[in-house]
Amino acid sequence: MRSNSVFRRCCLLFVPAILCASLVTGCQKSAPAPSAVTGKVTLDGKPLAAGTIQFFAADKGVSAPVSATITNGEYSASVVPGAQRVESKSPKSLGKMNDPDMPANMMSEQSVETLPAIYNLNSQLTCNIESKETVANFELKSR
Repeated sequence: MRSNSVFRRCCLLFVPAILCASLVTGCQKSAPAPSAVTGKVTLDGKPLAAGTIQFFAADKGVSAPVSATITNGEYSASVVPGAQRVESKSPKSLGKMNDPDMPANMMSEQSVETLPAIYNLNSQLTCNIESKETVANFELKSR
């Protein structure tokens, strides 16, 4: 009789938990398969030597941001189709310096962003990724 009571308690606890978990999982948006994206990034008409490019889905929650390395002005990435907000960064190393956030005598690598904030922190760059291969070029200006 006692094992029957334990079984009932388990059913009363675990069955609702499993149902809730399945409902929550079933309500999430499923992201479409990523598409190949390639392109060129120029700064004042010249290929950006090095940096990163990030794609943020305009429809939040569809996918995580995607980051790719820019080398000699070119990049390639796999990005979920749809509208994207784009950020580009190209930090310049200042070398190791004292870091005010670290204990005394601790050095850390410091850098400064070389691209204007309108291309990264306050980016207004956008593009639309198609479900087939997409070419997305970005012509940036230093001023």
